[in-house]
Amino acid sequence: SYCHLPHIKRPVHLDRQNRAYFDSLPPHRRVSLLMSLIRKKVTGAGLMDQMGHPLEDLDSACGVLCNREVSTSCHTTCKKNDRALRAALSGMAIRPLLTMLERTVGLGAPDAASAIEAFWNECRAGFEP
Repeated sequence: SYCHLPHIKRPVHLDRQNRAYFDSLPPHRRVSLLMSLIRKKVTGAGLMDQMGHPLEDLDSACGVLCNREVSTSCHTTCKKNDRALRAALSGMAIRPLLTMLERTVGLGAPDAASAIEAFWNECRAGFEP
């Protein structure tokens, strides 16, 4: 009774531990983490030529929160949690990452919402025939 037909993968979601850890991070670390993953996904999809300018706009709109001092003191548990969170987020599509980014910047960067929306519209246009 095993089905051999191909099925679409279920969307990746963060588990409770990763959600709690993500929420405990300061906003500038969340933005930095999400932007690095979004950049990696755009590059991996071969859309950097098309998405370079919108990505720069998104970077500058969210950069307000990223330019703060980042503490480099991180114990072993923190590093382990960082790796687990990064691995879980890496499996997510661009849209959920953008949604998390939008929720993170909130009112802290007023231009970010429009930059995120413009970036998403460019992403969708890049995948349409």
